[in-house]
Amino acid sequence: GKTTMVCTAPRHRLGRMLISEAFLLLVTTEDGKWLASSPAVPIALAGGLLAELAANGRAAVDGRGRLAPPADPSPLGDPILDQALETFRQNVGKKPKDVLGTVAKGLGDELYERLATAGIVEIHRGRFLRPNRFPVRNPDARERVRDDVAAVLGGTAAPDLRTGTLLGLAQAAGAVPAIF
Repeated sequence: GKTTMVCTAPRHRLGRMLISEAFLLLVTTEDGKWLASSPAVPIALAGGLLAELAANGRAAVDGRGRLAPPADPSPLGDPILDQALETFRQNVGKKPKDVLGTVAKGLGDELYERLATAGIVEIHRGRFLRPNRFPVRNPDARERVRDDVAAVLGGTAAPDLRTGTLLGLAQAAGAVPAIF
């Protein structure tokens, strides 16, 4: 058998989905599998955190393409973002791509836990050699994210930071054809 966990708790403190949560939802099928190659997804999730931190002045890259000290190193009050912030801060001077793997460890599961707490996905725990699955419980949330990105792709909306980043992550993960 399988174990199913469903929670309907209020949204986490930021009140709005992180870019990485939106990306994870975008690449998750209705029945809880990924539309992109499995090694690419965690790295893209970590890239989404880096983009979100940069947008909030908490991460920076210097002229040589290496992590620079952020303009504002203070925490944002979101445990996942703050953990990533600390990892990027500890690796100032390195190329972001060399740090994303560290940030990515366990990130997908953490983000799925938050999406489950928000009532957006369910968690079906795999047993033995079966992987966990995360079926979408609230397809409206997934469709809103998909529609925003589709509007940018179709030229009916200009990309903002969020949709532009989501589209870039989807392209980097090779998931655009599968999503659309």
